[in-house]
Amino acid sequence: KGIKLEICNNAREACLRPVMEAARRWKLVVLQHAWSQTNLRQRRYHSDPADVATLARRHPGVPSIMPHLTGIGVRGVLEAKPLRNVFVATSGGLPEEGLLEYAVEQLGAERVLYGSDLPGRAPSVAIARIRGARLTAAEQQQILCGNAARLLGLE
Repeated sequence: KGIKLEICNNAREACLRPVMEAARRWKLVVLQHAWSQTNLRQRRYHSDPADVATLARRHPGVPSIMPHLTGIGVRGVLEAKPLRNVFVATSGGLPEEGLLEYAVEQLGAERVLYGSDLPGRAPSVAIARIRGARLTAAEQQQILCGNAARLLGLE
């Protein structure tokens, strides 16, 4: 149902073109690792939110997930905002007060997905990030499972 792209290549690299074309052809979702980068030497193989946004712009027919809400922060949400094919996942680091609510305010609950970050994070914390947010029960349900089911065709 999807392809997970890790840290190995920056999302701007040309080598991802055939991967994204295959994703479009086979109707797959692509998750591209992202984290706001301050150490630019690592940009050669790490993808910043702007890099993931560039990839999504180049391939508008491919639903793309930008994970690690805590790691991409406000910058990542703003990069994703104009791109209807980009979804943000809640994984990455410890929850930050108000960040999930901000993502929902900017993107709509339908473009935010639950992310566990297993095995590196405790599921209880990942779920509590959503359950403890100031969101409606319907928005929480949408984020916890509804959006993924819709995106992956599991409805």
